[in-house]
Amino acid sequence: MTYSKKCVNLIKEFEGIYLKSYLCPAGRATIGYGSTWWPDNKPVELGQSVTLQKAEDLLKFELDRIVSRLPVSVIYTQGQLDAVVSFIYNVGMANYINSTLYKKIKGNTNDPTIPAEFRKWTKARSSGKLIVLKGLVRRREAEIKLYLHNDQD
Repeated sequence: MTYSKKCVNLIKEFEGIYLKSYLCPAGRATIGYGSTWWPDNKPVELGQSVTLQKAEDLLKFELDRIVSRLPVSVIYTQGQLDAVVSFIYNVGMANYINSTLYKKIKGNTNDPTIPAEFRKWTKARSSGKLIVLKGLVRRREAEIKLYLHNDQD
């Protein structure tokens, strides 16, 4: 199973496209559709740039890598997979694997408390303080909607 166009579109909508690197709200150098690392495992640095095609390639590389690293013990619907891939793209695989969200999904992908776990991930560090970001609130709600949508398209 792999991510769908809905997943890609959701990520693009919330990340936006930046052909020149910039500092994201969490203070990390970011480029393209929210990439912070290059395929060679070097971090993105300020002053770097990409073409639109390179940004597309980088997004596909990262999404393929996320899917290849997902634990195989969990069987997802397409919507669940897309939501989880978007979530991991935003917060990172280590944060996902160590989260209560993952523990609940691993236990039962239809656990009714899963949406509440997505909603816990709406904060980012800014000037040393954790603050709720409206964009993350909207993103989590979009991921929840996708997660709960069971179509196979």
